Amino acid sequence: MDEEIYPKSRFSEPDRIPDNAPPRPVPSAAKPPEGDEPDRMPGLVPDSSPAATLASRKWLLFALLGFCGGGAGTVLGGLAPGFGKEATLAEICFKTGIWSALVGGPLAVALFWANDIYRHRKLGSTSVGRGLLSGVIGGLLAGAFAELLFQKIASPGDVSILIYGAAWSALGLLLGLALSRSVPNMGYLRGAVAGLLGGALGGGGFAILVGIAGLPESIARLAGTGILGASLGLAIVVVDRLFREAALEVFWSPSENSFFNLGSDPIRIGGGADDEIYVRGLAPGFACFTFTAGLIEYVECESGRRTALKDKSSLQIGSLRLIIHAGS
Repeated sequence: MDEEIYPKSRFSEPDRIPDNAPPRPVPSAAKPPEGDEPDRMPGLVPDSSPAATLASRKWLLFALLGFCGGGAGTVLGGLAPGFGKEATLAEICFKTGIWSALVGGPLAVALFWANDIYRHRKLGSTSVGRGLLSGVIGGLLAGAFAELLFQKIASPGDVSILIYGAAWSALGLLLGLALSRSVPNMGYLRGAVAGLLGGALGGGGFAILVGIAGLPESIARLAGTGILGASLGLAIVVVDRLFREAALEVFWSPSENSFFNLGSDPIRIGGGADDEIYVRGLAPGFACFTFTAGLIEYVECESGRRTALKDKSSLQIGSLRLIIHAGS
């Protein structure tokens, strides 16, 4: 099936829909304003730039920004208060939690930013707010938890991979849960699994750098939190791909593409700020792709008109090329 819905250069042509459905005029709103880049969020880089190429490689994008976010968080963590000689266990746990919160905030924002870039969106206030909230809360809890384990279990000078793995897994779990609602059709369970795996890898890497490699703690913290961020980013991408049943591939240009998992939540396409796929000139929530009981459909929201799709079905909406990928 190869449908052209709002072709790029023939906006006056009627839709070509299968099943002998009658053709209808194409809405004039589908045509991008003259002089603007078609179907692009303002400020996006040209498709020939290295940044555009990076945006199409989801695993590299998430790993790189996750690593940078973790490293930036460690630098910010230097503002955390130190321990006094007479500090109580509660004070020590709280101050360690503050350090972890300062690390978790930038790390989470970096991962939310990676998700927005992959979806061809600018980092908005909503993503920043969610990232900071989940990172700060997750970091505070994970840091206090780690310090409590050290004080109660670890011997003086001991660095345990299990303890760090458990602590950073707690942080990864909360970050994964927060990100799961921003990654289309990922779900809380997959987000939690990805967060746990990424956190465990990051915590284990930090413990190895300190206890086995013998690096100074300041350098180990910088590298360890970078590993944590990269591991979280990679785990999110891997888990999201492993559990994919069907997906919509969007070609923003010949060299830029993104995958959107199809599932219980519709993938909306339109000109609204909340639409998963932005097309300039279309009304907000103009149409959506649904995947229910093994049936993939393209639904025009205003008219309710539904078109069944299958594996390798392709559509053209403005300058965007969309291809369905479904299992057997």
